[in-house]
Amino acid sequence: MVTVVGIVSLFGILGRNNHNDLPPQKGGIVPPAHYFRCQNSTDHRAQLSQRMREAEFALYRGYAASAAVEDFDLEVEELAQVTSRPKHEVEAAILAYFRLASLPKLLALQEQTCLLSVHMLTGIDTALCKIGATADEATWAAFDDMLTRIFTPKRANQELPSRASVARRIRTMIAKLDVGLSHNPEKRKRREAEHNHRARNVEFSAQENHDSAGIATMTLSTDATTMAVLRASLQATARQEKISFADAAVKLLNGDVEPAANVRIQVYAPAGADGTRAAGAPVFIPRYGWTDALATAELESLLKNHPPETVNLDETATTKTDSYAPTEGMKHYAHARDGNCIFPGCDRPATACQLDHRIPFDRGGETTPHNLFCLCPHHHNMKTDKRIFYVPDPVTGDIVWLCEDGTYLLSRHEGPLFDETTPTTTRWRSSLPNVARNRDAYADFLARAHHLLDEYDNHGDYYRLMADLQALEHATGHSFDLAPEPPTEDSTVIPEEPDPDPYPEPEREPCPFPPGYVPAQQPTQRAKNAHPLLTKGCASENAVVARR
Repeated sequence: MVTVVGIVSLFGILGRNNHNDLPPQKGGIVPPAHYFRCQNSTDHRAQLSQRMREAEFALYRGYAASAAVEDFDLEVEELAQVTSRPKHEVEAAILAYFRLASLPKLLALQEQTCLLSVHMLTGIDTALCKIGATADEATWAAFDDMLTRIFTPKRANQELPSRASVARRIRTMIAKLDVGLSHNPEKRKRREAEHNHRARNVEFSAQENHDSAGIATMTLSTDATTMAVLRASLQATARQEKISFADAAVKLLNGDVEPAANVRIQVYAPAGADGTRAAGAPVFIPRYGWTDALATAELESLLKNHPPETVNLDETATTKTDSYAPTEGMKHYAHARDGNCIFPGCDRPATACQLDHRIPFDRGGETTPHNLFCLCPHHHNMKTDKRIFYVPDPVTGDIVWLCEDGTYLLSRHEGPLFDETTPTTTRWRSSLPNVARNRDAYADFLARAHHLLDEYDNHGDYYRLMADLQALEHATGHSFDLAPEPPTEDSTVIPEEPDPDPYPEPEREPCPFPPGYVPAQQPTQRAKNAHPLLTKGCASENAVVARR
């Protein structure tokens, strides 16, 4: 049995100041009131890293200004050689800077500050790839505004958001663009289910590292909802059998153990006016982020047979208990608010963290969500050892970390509960008034595409269907991913008989030269252009000479 814990909230608890400060100046010289820690002009390490980013910018900036690269493979090859960097790294960097051409505000910020490393830009580019070529200018402008705000410091010594954090915010915004795209008739549901099935993949491979001789790997790819259920089942079975996670996976696949009877997964979703989640809306799954259309459809199918247990986080926010151990609702609230370990730069998922009483319980600290924060074991131990301490700002939502040496760091909550109330989300909704129009247009495109598939079920002409789909895609600028596979050839057709007289083998003549002999005369121009192995004379007495 699978139990879905649906956690909803009106997201009206947290708030942030709506600052819009100017970005810092190039070269590490920044306004003293607002800068990221990696731009600190008084820290020589930060200044050295600034020079590294400026060098990267000088190397790749041209690719954001022009697409005049006639031979991309050759360009990558040459640049990899002159920089002594791996080709895959150079290719990713070129594409990341080329992506900035679609994000003019972020490009201007990068030109002014050189804040973003190639590592950060490639992460942004990878996350934005899911938008594809179907997005219009307004959509790109919304992402441009969001990213520019993320990388504009609001206070001194602010921690730069991590690559994973930025990617999560991009995926969250993409998921919100898909909210209105899931009113499916039965045939559409079947097609999407089949597409989801094709998207699942299992691969087996051997480890190539010489230190891992005899070790093999199995990789499973599927939608986020299915993966969350599988992980929960593995975890519950491992706990039931008192074995490791890996052993549970092997034993389940081999049929050596029975899977755990009760499996629970957590999902987070904003509540509507009636306090419930809107049907078909994406949800946030810990470790995997916001669901796309396929994962949302899988969740809807799951909920039909397994109604969720709902926890309202607005009601949980102010609850208290006299016990040291927090309630399940408090855990859900902290996980939804923090997302990860709250130490700057730590991406350990909140569900894998410990809940820390910021003010220790034995010193009067209450067991309530506002005194409970997610810390991984490592940073929890550092806090317990009094090497670090943190103070959450209830107004901005920032977390100030105080260090032993008198310095401080800043971090922020990364969970879906907090993201819903940041200026980024609010501004995006108000600055993109045509989102509804875009959704309606895309929904209309999907309806027309599925109508063509319904007609195809009647006429059966695959090439006519593909021509109609291509015409629709060209007219609307959207792409359709659920086209059927090409029909297989009719197995009743008898193939032609093979040619009874195959081509004769060329005559063989003995080689006039001894093995390894190289003619002394200069090769002809044709021979110079031939493969090197063809200019070394005869390799054996059985050399084949084809007569014309």
